[in-house]
Amino acid sequence: MLLLSQAIEETIVWAAPRVDTKNLRWGLRSPELRPDAEFYDPSNPGFFNKSSYICQVATKRSSILASKPTATSIYGQLLLVDYEITNHNEATEVETDGFFDWADNPPWDLWIGEYNSQLLTWIPPELVDLVRRGNDVECMGMFQWIGLHELNLETAVA
Repeated sequence: MLLLSQAIEETIVWAAPRVDTKNLRWGLRSPELRPDAEFYDPSNPGFFNKSSYICQVATKRSSILASKPTATSIYGQLLLVDYEITNHNEATEVETDGFFDWADNPPWDLWIGEYNSQLLTWIPPELVDLVRRGNDVECMGMFQWIGLHELNLETAVA
């Protein structure tokens, strides 16, 4: 069982060194964590998300990082994504230079796990403004910033 507290730390340990503001489309979509989703176009990371994909990513990352150190501090911001209400209009993808895909999914390296039937995602500090721009054009209300103090860290996410 993977607890939310551990999943947050593992996400930061995994993703922080991979942040590349010049490669927003693929920089945080590592092949090792790629979900077993059906991609419509191999050159585009977009797909319709579901709970099992979120669990796959969290479990794969936890397995890879089983013997690695955890984060010493939690920084950045947390974003809840209600992935089931996307209108897949590509507005967030265009506004964020591919950080969000056409179905409004953030890169899977940043996925912490599923929390209250939504995707909980870590946003590195250097990408917060970019994500805010995506949030500004997203018209379905599927993104919500959430504070660490608002979460039950003992919740199982995978």
